[in-house]
Amino acid sequence: MRRFFLCLLAAVIAAGWLRVLPESLWLDECGTVFVVSGTWAELLSRQQIFVGSLPHLTVSWLLLQLFGFSEVLLRLPSLIAMSVAAALLFLYSRRHLGTDTAYLVVALFAVHGNMQAHGTETRPYAFSVLFAAAALYFLDRWMWRGGIGYAVALGLAAGLLPANHLLAVTVLPILLLTAAAYRRRHPLSHYAALALSFALPALLVIPTLNAFDDQGSVQLRNWLARPTLNTWLALYTHRAIFLPSLAAAAVAFVFTRPWQWGRPQVPLPLLVNATGLGVVLPLIMFVLSRTGPVSIFTSRYMIAADIGIILLYALAVHGLHPPRARLAVACSLLVLILGYTIVGGGIRRPFRSEDWRAALHSLRGRAPTIAMQTGFVEGRDERWLRDPLKSRFLSAPAVVYPPGVSVTPLPYGLPATDGPYLAEFLEGARGRPVGLIVFPGEKLKARFVQAGFNLELVGNFGPLSTWIATAN
Repeated sequence: MRRFFLCLLAAVIAAGWLRVLPESLWLDECGTVFVVSGTWAELLSRQQIFVGSLPHLTVSWLLLQLFGFSEVLLRLPSLIAMSVAAALLFLYSRRHLGTDTAYLVVALFAVHGNMQAHGTETRPYAFSVLFAAAALYFLDRWMWRGGIGYAVALGLAAGLLPANHLLAVTVLPILLLTAAAYRRRHPLSHYAALALSFALPALLVIPTLNAFDDQGSVQLRNWLARPTLNTWLALYTHRAIFLPSLAAAAVAFVFTRPWQWGRPQVPLPLLVNATGLGVVLPLIMFVLSRTGPVSIFTSRYMIAADIGIILLYALAVHGLHPPRARLAVACSLLVLILGYTIVGGGIRRPFRSEDWRAALHSLRGRAPTIAMQTGFVEGRDERWLRDPLKSRFLSAPAVVYPPGVSVTPLPYGLPATDGPYLAEFLEGARGRPVGLIVFPGEKLKARFVQAGFNLELVGNFGPLSTWIATAN
């Protein structure tokens, strides 16, 4: 059955992960490419302004410099990071829970929408999963076998967590609690090596902190909605694992009877780790987002919590006997998800399907200039719209997929930012056709109509629509 599982796993990866690699970059990915599309000095300068993960940006910059632009190539680091993270979680789970439950952990990892989405995009969140999984694995190895090498590896992985994404610092207290649960002592030299190896990569967080020096920055405003109880509970009922897992258990029951379920024997460190990441971490983020000045409750900012949730799901099944029943659940889960993928046209990524490549191509040769409604929240600030460098970031898809004509960013969200910038643009656009990309924005189209422009639809590309605007 294990060979059957590996064949199913390969099919799910091909259908749900590899399939999307050649697709058009979506908005935030285009922003990443803009930041790395220059010299190393320009990357460092732009990272100060646009706030990105220095480890991920460095890898992306190297690939762009060595091989040129390719959607598949730029997404490969995230795919590799997720693959290594899954392998480390398998080894970690196998030691504590056995091989059959470890297979279930990998199956849950492969079908989880957040893992699939962030593992197939050129963004830093797959690196967060990798560093969190590596920290857990090397912590376990250090506590189990000792050795200063494992302490150094743990320090590097833990230090890279905040360096990669500032909010990943929330994983560090969970690591400390997990370490305490082992109740083991090590030579002082190990702790010194751990501290030093942690501090070196953690220093990379300083450029990110410097980027927030401007307390009036638009990036510090609260753009995320305050979480509700339903949004918190939704973390545990992810549609790709909740109902399919129940259905998989029912299918497996039919083929592996008789079942017995007993209280699972779980080592304390793993229980602390799973509960800390899967329950405590989301709860902390929920409380901070409800009571603090800025909401930070979104899955990508706490993606390490999905590791804990996956482990909690696996622990619920770990009490099943015989062990082949757990592997049967894993195989049934992959079969159900694969069937849904084939019938439903693919595992849906939890992000908008923005085809910027096709949208910009549709306007080639149709107008001497293009106006693009930016999807970045920084586009609410007219200072960004008027700044030469920042305005290029706001129209980053046009940097990635050049349309051959000048591109002007238009404000994000109306009428909140319906200031003089848009009025000045509309006045200056008279007398010539303008290609228009709306993302999405009925209010923006209404402003064009109110200003006396006729709009002719060119095409729809996911949430994007392209138009030709001509003044009456």
